[in-house]
Formats: sequence, structure tokens, C-alpha cells
Amino acid sequence: MRRHNTSYGNGMYTVPSGGIDGNETAKDAAIRETAEESGVTLIPGEVSLVHVMHRRKPDGEEWMDMFFKADSWDGEPRINEPHRFDDVGWYSMDNLPENTLDFVRSALQEIQQGNVYSDFGFIDTIL
Repeated sequence: MRRHNTSYGNGMYTVPSGGIDGNETAKDAAIRETAEESGVTLIPGEVSLVHVMHRRKPDGEEWMDMFFKADSWDGEPRINEPHRFDDVGWYSMDNLPENTLDFVRSALQEIQQGNVYSDFGFIDTIL
């Protein structure tokens, strides 16, 4: 989905995402956010955690991102939040849009390589 009219990443593609609401698991949040943003219904038993990324934004703010994979779902992606997104589509891992958010591209590459953890945006301090 391409971000539009937001405070971060306008014009960049990303996967459905968002924050965790109170008394909600990370997996439930992924299922809810996917439905809210794209209209796709994920089946809880078919959703699994595949990657965790510790990310540092350029302003120094740190995030822990969790990436989930759905083995099956119901529906076709559509723009459910036109105030936040202006395009949606399916893209192969080998042909992501050039304007994919850098940390999302990195996480997808890590997932493709079978890595369950990565960090992003930190300066390498190991000598």
C-alpha cells in the first residue's frame, strides 16, 4: 500500500501495519490492522510471526517491528483508508516498487533469507 497524506513515508509503499491497542496481542493487532487498511480478512490460525526488527529512525526514535505471514486469507486488497493510502497492489519479492520504505524492504529481504531477527538504522559499533 502506498502511504498518502500521513506524517511519515508519504509516497512510499509499505505493508499493512499499525499499533497495538490496549488488551490486544501483536497477532490480533496485525489481523485488525490488515482488515482496517486493506479489507483483507486474515484467519488467526493461518497467521504466524516470521520476523522481528529492532529499528532506529533517523530522529533516534526506536521501534520494535513484528512482521507476520498469512498462509491464507479472504478478500482482495483495496484502499479502506483513502485518507492514508492512495494505491494498493500485489508485488513479488523480486520486483518491489522502488519507492518501498527502506526498513520494510530490508525486513522482507531478511524474511526471504529465513532470518527471524534484524536491526536497522543503527551505526555498527563492533570493532
